[in-house]
Amino acid sequence: MPRGTVMAPSFTAAQTAEAARFILGHRRLLTFAEFAAGERDEADICVRHDVDNDLDWASAFAAWEGRQGIRSTYFLLPTAGYWPRAREHALAMQALGHEVGIHNNALIACRGDVAAALRLLREWGDEMRSWGIDVHGVCDHGGGLPSNTDLWRVHGYAPSAAGYQYEAYLCHQQGAHYISDNHGRLRAPLADEPGRQTHLLMHPCHWELPE
Repeated sequence: MPRGTVMAPSFTAAQTAEAARFILGHRRLLTFAEFAAGERDEADICVRHDVDNDLDWASAFAAWEGRQGIRSTYFLLPTAGYWPRAREHALAMQALGHEVGIHNNALIACRGDVAAALRLLREWGDEMRSWGIDVHGVCDHGGGLPSNTDLWRVHGYAPSAAGYQYEAYLCHQQGAHYISDNHGRLRAPLADEPGRQTHLLMHPCHWELPE
């Protein structure tokens, strides 16, 4: 399908297929909700997708993953231009077996007002739940100030203060081996580390899909 963004993919279709083989080489493919509930076996993997801009491409990516037998967690951004039409995409992702959560941009949207950010984050989750999505968690969106992670790391709130079971970066810090494709470049090789469960971030917009 045509890409809906001017951003060219950083990773070729062959590299996407290689990543899929790496993912499928694990015993189980967990959602982040399952990790947060206590599933910590190093033989398993959690795959996360932050949908910053191109929702149509992310949906195509989710469908491709479904055909490969891959379960992932997709985080949708309420401040993105695509949000008014996100409902059907989120439902389709969930129907494929993926988890869907909120990509948190609340503290930036509220210009640093912590109380307002917690209210807004709760409202976003409630809205997505009203669509029929089983929302468990959030993943902080980067790229601005104040940092959205300040809700937890500076102000000391838990995700439960906004109605969630987890925040993804806080999950990564619980002994996981974290591999990120931030800015279109893998920050570590596609390889596991002994004794640690792998968490892999793939922004769909960076990855070309195999035919």
